[in-house]
Amino acid sequence: MPNKRSPLEMARAATASARAAADHLHETTEDLTPRLAKLYTGVVHDVMRAMGLKDFTLPHTLHPVTVARILVDHCAARQLYVADLDALMGGQAQCDVLRELLVALDGIELWVDAGFVDADAASALRAQLAPLSQRIVPVFASESLRSRAALVECRDRFGAAGAVLSLDRRDGQRLDPAGCWDAMALWPQRVIVMTLERVGSGAGPDLETMAQLHREAPATTLVGAGGVRSADDLARGREAGAGAWLVASALHDLQLPRRPR
Repeated sequence: MPNKRSPLEMARAATASARAAADHLHETTEDLTPRLAKLYTGVVHDVMRAMGLKDFTLPHTLHPVTVARILVDHCAARQLYVADLDALMGGQAQCDVLRELLVALDGIELWVDAGFVDADAASALRAQLAPLSQRIVPVFASESLRSRAALVECRDRFGAAGAVLSLDRRDGQRLDPAGCWDAMALWPQRVIVMTLERVGSGAGPDLETMAQLHREAPATTLVGAGGVRSADDLARGREAGAGAWLVASALHDLQLPRRPR
């Protein structure tokens, strides 16, 4: 008769399987969307630790609304950055999940990165989420936009305040077929500075790039992404010119204190 395993033993076995799956996901998505696998892992660990489950993770048991509520509550956030893995990898956008998030998080603005190649793609997603779509802010990533003309159309249709631009780069190389980095006149008010190799790395934020862009575009609200390890890093980012910073791993490691509302 087989030995009956304790709940902890079963949980640890599940952990090993989940971590192996996460490692496989990381390997198979490294060239496509490395920041997404790492951000997802960071969010899952943060939630499980917040729930007191420190020895194992069961990511597939968590609903995105559960993840989002814990993050928003911990950070007293008014905006939530959502990367749609399926859409970014060429599949269908997760409209049902986005709708549930909009309903559950009343008053929260969702910044949605779904691999938009142009303004039409973002408008189509927002149309599917009506009448809640007013709180959807499309994130146009420099690695996804198809052309300079597409960037112009995004600015014309959504204006300076209705969208976010993500300036993506990896290992010092700009990911920018549309020439977004050099088109400051077409930038919206809020611009993400995404340093992909630092996401989840614990290597610290890219303050040099942030400071350079702040000097060149002082009126733009720059939002850093990647590398933050602590509240001290956030303070240094602010000194370099960042108006905000996208964070996942520092939350996963419980390095950022709860922020009261």
